[in-house]
Amino acid sequence: MISIAACDGEPSFACRLKRGLNVWEQETGIDPEYLEVTDSDDLVELCNERGHIDLVFLAHHPQRGADGIAAARGLKKADENLNIVLVTAS
Repeated sequence: MISIAACDGEPSFACRLKRGLNVWEQETGIDPEYLEVTDSDDLVELCNERGHIDLVFLAHHPQRGADGIAAARGLKKADENLNIVLVTAS
């Protein structure tokens, strides 16, 4: 199973991401495990606890915790194969 984590304090971001994943699931038949946190420190803890997550969508400036760049560096240090997408508001 593919695991996807999202970290952003904006509920609208999580809602749009979930809608996109639902479309992807319908088109591919792949049902990803979706994990959501609002704090980058919680994201780092979640990744460490689980051992492996396939893809992370990470806010460049989450509302709480370390900034997205610092969190991404820490995550990549722990798992160099982790795929991270940094997201920022326009």
